[in-house]
Amino acid sequence: MLADLPLAFAVQDGAGDAGIPWGAPGLRCLFLAGSDRYKLSAELAEIAAAGKRQGLLIHGARCNSNKRARYFASIGCDSFDGTGASTFPKLIPEYLEWAAAPPPEHRIA
Repeated sequence: MLADLPLAFAVQDGAGDAGIPWGAPGLRCLFLAGSDRYKLSAELAEIAAAGKRQGLLIHGARCNSNKRARYFASIGCDSFDGTGASTFPKLIPEYLEWAAAPPPEHRIA
């Protein structure tokens, strides 16, 4: 039943060891989740890059600062979310500015 729906895979801490289901029917997006430390890891950046090479959308979860938005852009995220904008709607213009900024160059350490 789910094979007909576009699916996202939530990439959590340890996904590099567990593996990404690249061939899953309907896989359209990687949802970058997990701890803050994992989100900033070279492993997650490499997984995001592999997803982009496969034509997947990349979404960064829990983005509540310009610094995090710029980082997500640098590793290829197409979108991001953060509770700050939903909790404080007056911040939406700021989030839109972050989303519109060109991505900085990223170097995997």
